[in-house]
Formats: sequence, structure tokens, C-alpha cells
Amino acid sequence: LSQSVPISGAIVVTTPQKVSLQDARRGLAMFKQLGVPLLGVVENMSVFIPPDMPNKKYEIFGKGGGKILAEENNLPLLAQIPFEMKLVDESNKGFPITLSEPNKESSIRFEELAKFIKKQFIN
Repeated sequence: LSQSVPISGAIVVTTPQKVSLQDARRGLAMFKQLGVPLLGVVENMSVFIPPDMPNKKYEIFGKGGGKILAEENNLPLLAQIPFEMKLVDESNKGFPITLSEPNKESSIRFEELAKFIKKQFIN
């Protein structure tokens, strides 16, 4: 697909897990080989926020994988999106969490990411 459709840039998404970093590195290498500009890295599931304790954050998938990948490739770490049950529920229903639950931390991180991308990369 990357060879048949013009791509103005790619964002590499990973989780903090080592196996995810290995997959993301392969994808990153492919985009580099095809000459696709890399805009940055997003770390998904950076922490787990339990629904009954929204002030608690658990690094159940590891820590810092997105930062490591970004630094290895001299790219910005664009966002660290937390894992929240409400995000899973809303996604399964086909609703963007940014609309249904705008005050959830994952919503806030997605909004910040969208605003940053728009400001930096979309003219």
C-alpha cells in the first residue's frame, strides 16, 4: 500500500512492550526504505488507569518503549496514550472517546496529539 498510494508522512505507533518495539522498528525501517517522512512516535497503552481509581496509573505493559524508539530514530515522542476501560468500550461501539468522554485522560491525550499534528504538519 505504501508503494501505491502517496504518503506525506507516517506516525509509528508502539506500546511499551519489547515485542511491540520490535514490530515498530520493522515498520519504521520500511517507511525509511520507501522514503516516507517519519513524523514521530506515539506510545499506546502507556499506563493503565483503573475506572474505579482514576488517580492511579499502572505500567502493566512496561515503561518508556515509545521514548526509546523515538530517541533511537531521532524522532519526537508525540504522545503517550493511557489504556482506560472506557476507551475500549467506546471504541468497540464505534464512538470516538474524545466525543463521548472528553474529560478522560486518553481523550485529552488524543486531543493534544491531534492539535500538535495539525499545528506542526498540516498547512
